[in-house]
Amino acid sequence: MAEKKKSGVSKAIKNRKAVPGKMESECLIQILGTNNGYHYFISPLGELRKIHETQMHEAALQGLFGGKIQWLQKYFPAEAHKGKTKTGAEFNVSMARNHLIQRCNEQGLFDETAPKRSIGVWKDKLSNKPIIHCGDKIMKNNKWIKSGFYEEGIIYPAEPSISKPADEPATLEECREILDGLKLWNFELAQGPEIALGLLGQSFIAGALDWKAHSLFYGPQGTGKTTLARFMSAALGPMAHPPANNFTEAGLRQSMSNQARAVLLDEMEADGTHGTMKAVVRMMRQMSSGEGANIRRGTPGGHAQSFRLNGSVMMFCILPPHMEPQDRARITRLKLLPLKSPADMTDNFGVEHLIRRTKDLAPKLWRRAIDRLDHFTSACSTYKSYLTMNEGLSSRAADQISTILAGMDIILFDGPPEDTDSREERIEIIRPLIDEWTVDEEENEGEQCLVKLYSSPLNVYSRDENKTIGSIILEALDSQNGQFARDALKQTGILVKDFHTQEPYILIANNHEGLHRVFRGSKWEGGGWITALRYLPGTGVTKNAVRFAGTQVRATIVLHHHLPLKGE
Repeated sequence: MAEKKKSGVSKAIKNRKAVPGKMESECLIQILGTNNGYHYFISPLGELRKIHETQMHEAALQGLFGGKIQWLQKYFPAEAHKGKTKTGAEFNVSMARNHLIQRCNEQGLFDETAPKRSIGVWKDKLSNKPIIHCGDKIMKNNKWIKSGFYEEGIIYPAEPSISKPADEPATLEECREILDGLKLWNFELAQGPEIALGLLGQSFIAGALDWKAHSLFYGPQGTGKTTLARFMSAALGPMAHPPANNFTEAGLRQSMSNQARAVLLDEMEADGTHGTMKAVVRMMRQMSSGEGANIRRGTPGGHAQSFRLNGSVMMFCILPPHMEPQDRARITRLKLLPLKSPADMTDNFGVEHLIRRTKDLAPKLWRRAIDRLDHFTSACSTYKSYLTMNEGLSSRAADQISTILAGMDIILFDGPPEDTDSREERIEIIRPLIDEWTVDEEENEGEQCLVKLYSSPLNVYSRDENKTIGSIILEALDSQNGQFARDALKQTGILVKDFHTQEPYILIANNHEGLHRVFRGSKWEGGGWITALRYLPGTGVTKNAVRFAGTQVRATIVLHHHLPLKGE
């Protein structure tokens, strides 16, 4: 009997070598490769599995195959009295492990940082067509296929399923229902509903876009912000994470990673130090372009973790967090005023009916956005060219505005603008945004730094009296009575020059303890103010060291037209 069983095992091994094609085709898992002792597979359910070579025991292999071990039994049968598992599975664990390790090595080194595309809308780099990931199924080239595969260096893992887009897109009449719904809110800008609709439209397909427009809706209590968040969430359907009202950057990073869906953050209030919200805003800034943010973090065990964040973010709050100009160019702010008809939002039947109807339309709205990706791309390009050439906006500002315009375009129109008149007519809808960005862009890094310097308090006379550095500079410009103020500024690292002329200027020390105190905790700390001030037109550096109340250092020259003005 032993001889026969041994002969049977030998025959199975020979068959395994003789028909590798059949063996591979019958295997339920996908073998991806190896890296640093780990071996990578895609399970029958479509999950990415990472198993260390020392952990490829019986239970791990059973789990890898989802308990369907017939393939293991067929090609790696247990020898008599050898390899028989305690559970009675009867496959040769050692031989199966060795085969899988060999196959992983044949596949080569696997890049464990390879991008993963999970739930959301993505763009196929070859065809420029959208890829729709709905968890268990993926629409690629207009065909639904099973998720869980590795293609062109990208992993498409399986996830719990979500609802799919409708077969038919929303009609223009149905889209106008959404615009009419937005008009229930009292936006400070008359064009607020159209701008909000543009932000909504691009959010359906933001993961497939080169630029994602984020937004901030803010206003006092009683403006319906939370209800607006629910409305936006209902319109986006499965293309939005449920609204969150208690979150951290780390929590968002982990829950959003590898997905391309909109994120709605309610109660995005400024905190005392801007710490938590500042981190969230910084994350949003990184998500704006390309395939979003690619964040690497170390673990306590010394391993690296990758987080890829894609999609647009909508925020709702009373008191907005502080934003730098580079953030304001990526986050469109819309102010809400108290409701004109509060009954529209307090009447439960009316509100719930609106949200239910919007939720019913969501799959059709999603389909409309997907079907019009080419329309979006064409319109966005047209608008961006116009905004940069005719309005003088920077590329970054034009990206934001053209994305919003194109998002509105695919919801309200059946095609991109065909002529100059229609293009300019649509652009005029959001004229206030263009004017706002023009003002924002005039403030460069150096001007931000000066604002921080001039608005910082300085104790001059006593413990009980603080003045801003800007107000003290104005006092120092008084040639008759400004000596005390000029002496105080010297102690801080600022020297007022030519104060008796029509063109006074100041010298700001490149290294001074007083300035280190002023900028501590800001992005210009540690001498960062030196580089920032060089962005100011006409600034320079002294050739020789300058004396500041006993300290001699070189200084940055800030000309008179950058000095504070009376009444500011």
